[in-house]
Amino acid sequence: MELIANFNQLEVWPSDFGFQLVNLQKLYLHLNKITGLPSSIGELRSLKVLDIHFNKLRSLPAAVGNLLNLEMLDVSSNFNDLTTVPDSIGDLVSLLDLDLSFNQIHELPISIGRLTNLRRLKLEENPLTIPPMEVVQQGEEAVIAYMSECWKESLRTDEEKTLTDSGDTAHTENSKGWLPTWAGGVLLNNWFGKMWTGEVTDMLGVKTWGPKKSEDDAFLDQQL
Repeated sequence: MELIANFNQLEVWPSDFGFQLVNLQKLYLHLNKITGLPSSIGELRSLKVLDIHFNKLRSLPAAVGNLLNLEMLDVSSNFNDLTTVPDSIGDLVSLLDLDLSFNQIHELPISIGRLTNLRRLKLEENPLTIPPMEVVQQGEEAVIAYMSECWKESLRTDEEKTLTDSGDTAHTENSKGWLPTWAGGVLLNNWFGKMWTGEVTDMLGVKTWGPKKSEDDAFLDQQL
């Protein structure tokens, strides 16, 4: 099922249309004066084609990321009006064709690096700083590869930060008297075996507690 509403003077789109057309597969809205799409567009879960080029689009709603079956998205030629792309565009896992040309976009979200099925990416006539123009000039394959590497690098940075934060937390806990996991295992074994030797205390430099020796044990120690 498709809806064609091209070559009209449309400025707005019904806010609830996404709830009314849940089985829509193709939506053509180009050559109108539409300034924005309602968030209900995210309800068009069967949508495969969204063409809204040559409008006055100022932004895309974050809900566009819910269009998991979308294969083609054309938001080109909105000229001075469209300056950003939402991070949620990286959720369009089925996207094959993305046209962002002839807008005023300065930065692509690094989430575009998640679009592993993307085959065509048009960026002409945008004042891009991310990716840098020298990458853009090498062609769409270079841009896709660049954004993919940016995404992977962000994942590595997040992972390193998580490990650093975890290390800081562990260090803080130990400084408060908590023992590391391996030391806890040693102490637990000693507890069940009743073999407190004091080696763990010396090694860790912390005070530990064990069962008190009886008077008979003290006597035996003196004899030894």
